[in-house]
Amino acid sequence: MREASVLPKTPEGRASRILQGLLEEALFGLPFLRSRLFQELLRGREGRRAGALVARRLRADPILAQTLLSLPLPEAWREAAREGARGDKRIPLFAELQAA
Repeated sequence: MREASVLPKTPEGRASRILQGLLEEALFGLPFLRSRLFQELLRGREGRRAGALVARRLRADPILAQTLLSLPLPEAWREAAREGARGDKRIPLFAELQAA
């Protein structure tokens, strides 16, 4: 059985785990942004690359962006989520997002 504490090695794996944690916090209230795991996933060169991949995914996915905007995201990710939420005109923005 694989331990939960093992960090993904690749930036893509780290970005995927970060997005999973963010969704768990947004949808279920599970703490992630202030966790040690979150800090570890962003540490070092692989972590910086993972952070850039998260921002890219937020810009590309309007539904994901809207879902995560309620979280206290790092500023770069918040801006990427705002851009992503505006990106698809077929998805109506919530009033609080339009004001943002």
